[in-house]
Amino acid sequence: MSCPSRKDLQNYFKKRLPPIKWLPKYSCQHLQGDIIAGLTVALTVIPQGLAYGQIAHLPAQYGLYSAFLCCFVYCLLGTAKDVTLGPTAIMSMLVAHYSENFGNNIALYAVALSFYCGIVQFILGILNLGIIVEFVSSSVLSAFTGAAAITIAGGQLKHLLGLKNTTRSGDLLDQLITVFQNISTINKYDIILSVICIITLIFLKQLRSINWTSPPTSILQTVCRKIVWLTGTSSNGIVVLSSAGIAASLLAKNIDVFSMTKGVAAGLPPFRPPHLSATNTTSWDVLNNIGTGLIMIPLIGIVELMAIGKVLARKNDYTIDCSQELIAIGVANVLGSFVSAYPVTGSFSRSVVQSNSGAKTTSAGIFTGTVVIICLASLMDFVRFIPNPALASVIFCAVLPMFDPSALVKYWKLSKLDGFIWFLTFTLSIPLGIEVGLAVGMGFSLCFFVLYPSARPRIIYEFQDNCTIMKIYEKLTFAGSDYLIEAIRKQLKRTSIILDLTSMNSLDPSIALVLSQISREAGNYGFIMIASKEVEIFLKKVDIKCGSSINDSLREIRCD
Repeated sequence: MSCPSRKDLQNYFKKRLPPIKWLPKYSCQHLQGDIIAGLTVALTVIPQGLAYGQIAHLPAQYGLYSAFLCCFVYCLLGTAKDVTLGPTAIMSMLVAHYSENFGNNIALYAVALSFYCGIVQFILGILNLGIIVEFVSSSVLSAFTGAAAITIAGGQLKHLLGLKNTTRSGDLLDQLITVFQNISTINKYDIILSVICIITLIFLKQLRSINWTSPPTSILQTVCRKIVWLTGTSSNGIVVLSSAGIAASLLAKNIDVFSMTKGVAAGLPPFRPPHLSATNTTSWDVLNNIGTGLIMIPLIGIVELMAIGKVLARKNDYTIDCSQELIAIGVANVLGSFVSAYPVTGSFSRSVVQSNSGAKTTSAGIFTGTVVIICLASLMDFVRFIPNPALASVIFCAVLPMFDPSALVKYWKLSKLDGFIWFLTFTLSIPLGIEVGLAVGMGFSLCFFVLYPSARPRIIYEFQDNCTIMKIYEKLTFAGSDYLIEAIRKQLKRTSIILDLTSMNSLDPSIALVLSQISREAGNYGFIMIASKEVEIFLKKVDIKCGSSINDSLREIRCD
């Protein structure tokens, strides 16, 4: 076995450490774009991180613990300049689902999830298995995202209404039942603040989507437009800071009317290996209790990251390396567990912000992560003044646009089967949990879009001069061998057959043996095949001679 050449080593390191490619070309213009994008994303991720920490049923600071180290890791290993890693609504909900039954050990399980899921993702990346995300159809992903949005939004009702004594269950139906059972404990001040925050968020977010009809005519106009866009982009931060300021002013006058964020610890988390066991619980018990979370969370994290990365890569005309992305998110989650982070993935909303802010490279994440560190180190004492309704409003407005009921109509018009799978995934996700809905939806997609076509290849029939031409355009595999042999035998009882395999460049050995058997049964003139050169060479190995064309084969049958 020869040693790899210097060029091979260079190519390997360029693939595994993408900055090696873009650092030599890095300029002051790139730095300016990355600084602006990184700081802008930081203004979004800080209030979102605090809110998502609560979705995960953890103290709010855990959302920020999950938002900084991953940015530095992705800068070194990621291939999508516009993608930013961090906590997301869906990932936070899954963390709550898989760790909420462990009482005081919930933080331990959340961090252990990050460690184990990172290992799974890293191994998939090393094995170049990024292709697995291609098996999640768009209809399943759309339905799953919509169901998750409804579940998360429903879970925030108790905070929007200021209810007391509510459960922590992530199940939507349980949450709604709890809301009705505790409706008498509504806090009218929380409701008023929630309504104000939601209206303000909706208004401010419209500012970032304004399409100016004409280019700016002066520097002042350019600056004003940038301020308008930045105001819309920073809407979450504006609402959270304003609400905290109001609450702090009222508390200074001994007026305590809002439900406040509790249990927030100040300071940076210690850098240490994650605790994978607890009192009377071994590391194996922790891993066993995570159960299907060891499959679902890495998978959903990968799907979210790839979906976002591919959309923005197409938009901005560059390519991403799927396997390298798996390595990046895997390392980010493993190292994140050393700073008490729970599993992270790509955030669609923040990645769009980073793209629109003019990010030039993945180094934009350095500035995002730095700002989050500064916040953790010096601003966390301020978090205790943030009212729960303000954070709930941020979550509510962030996830609700993820639910698109018109998607069902769109998929139904394009394909009844896709529409059915969308409906099935969505309706099962609400009462049974989104992981069940996703698993069933993926199962149906694989059966109907991958396995069924293999077992039932599509055959086109044409009839000429008492002869049937059977054209097959799809790849034939062993799964469809019985179906093919029965279809040929059935047709041979009526007419001679010309089997057209010219659209194929390879053939499954099982199919070749089936065709050899049919050829012996039917005789040379009852059954003729025409094939591409590659398939013809392969069929010669089982003593099958192929015709040159349909016309020649028809003349041969007529002569017979």
